[in-house]
Amino acid sequence: MASTPAAPAAIGPSLTFQPAFNRVAQSQDCDCAFACIAMIANRSLTDVKQAAVMQFKFPRHGLYWIGEELICKLFAHFG
Repeated sequence: MASTPAAPAAIGPSLTFQPAFNRVAQSQDCDCAFACIAMIANRSLTDVKQAAVMQFKFPRHGLYWIGEELICKLFAHFG
């Protein structure tokens, strides 16, 4: 019977992990793309949604689809 090697004892609180991006949580079901853009652009979800509405005439309320054209425009907007 094969044995499973034990996990190294060094894994745990002694290791520090710094994620590349700060997590931005969705506030609604359809905010996944906005949250991803906010994480990558280092902005808040509110900033990204506000730019979509004000700059690119995205609907403020309701169910909506975030297409690749809007995603590209938002990334260009936030540099």
